[in-house]
Amino acid sequence: AAVCNAHARSDSVLMELCQDTSYSSNMIIATKSIKILSQVLCYCFREELAGPGLDERLDAVESLFLLLAATCTHTDTMRSILRCIVNLCNVQKTLCPRFVQLIATCLVEDMADWCSALLCEALGAIGGMQQHATQAFLPHLLKKLGQLSSIASGPEDTKVMLCTLVFQCVSAAQWKSINAQSTIEEAVRTTNLWANYRIARSAARYGHLSVCAGIVGQLHEHVSSEHLHFWLLTLEELSVGEACLRGEGGLIARLGAATSHHYKALAAIKAASTPAQSLVFQAEYMRLRCEMLQCLAQLVATCKSFCTAPPPAIAATIVQTTRDDLQKFGNITNRLRKCIKEFQTCGELYWKL
Repeated sequence: AAVCNAHARSDSVLMELCQDTSYSSNMIIATKSIKILSQVLCYCFREELAGPGLDERLDAVESLFLLLAATCTHTDTMRSILRCIVNLCNVQKTLCPRFVQLIATCLVEDMADWCSALLCEALGAIGGMQQHATQAFLPHLLKKLGQLSSIASGPEDTKVMLCTLVFQCVSAAQWKSINAQSTIEEAVRTTNLWANYRIARSAARYGHLSVCAGIVGQLHEHVSSEHLHFWLLTLEELSVGEACLRGEGGLIARLGAATSHHYKALAAIKAASTPAQSLVFQAEYMRLRCEMLQCLAQLVATCKSFCTAPPPAIAATIVQTTRDDLQKFGNITNRLRKCIKEFQTCGELYWKL
């Protein structure tokens, strides 16, 4: 920090040297200069030391990135520059749209497989910092993914990362509106089983549980052991159960369906346990999730019962007898208190987990 503070000024000898050498024809020298510039820039943004010369340093970072993207011959150098860009976006969120546009524009071009994978990783990192940062480029990402999926021997890592970016761009509620399901299915069809699992894992991470369930459902019959079969079956049932909560139909029906699938997942995770991997924590967590869903279903049913069982005519007499003002609302008071106790019990079990 002391070194960065000493050279934060634009007239610093070190900054002038790095600014000049950042355009060197020697990629190693240029990369080291950009790394120093980005570290000082991060310090300036973090300490809010706005001053002249910041735009020129950002332009130097962009210039070297564009040069490397055009040549696609320096893997380590590209990785270092992208790491600098991600660090800059992390400390200064206003830079996210600028660098997302820069990286995404290069990604949609025909580039080397390793370079495309690195660009996808950088976009994913920036997208994780700022919500919907990459959403504007969703059509281009889907087009790129469709092009790669049309090639049976296309790059696996790039397809997985593009699927991850698609999941990251949109919420589960918007999934049906973007018509991306067919593109994802084609990508799954043209990748190996391990890549399919990675795609399903990314879908679950970003809340696209129905997509995850569909992919995992095709995998549990293609594993080498019973343990892995039941583990994947657990993931499928969990994903289906959570997806039911966002489905159509009445709330009680959705909670009931979700609870049923979670109990199936609980049975599967117990079958997946081995002496070496007991999976006690996972099983207990699923059991508590089932308890929570049942508590929620009971609460909804209790609230609906107020419509069919209003307070009795003698509610005022009951209040005087019990000295409980809440009894004027009828039997729902006792039911809600029972729900409160059930939630408290469930919360204590979560706390002990």
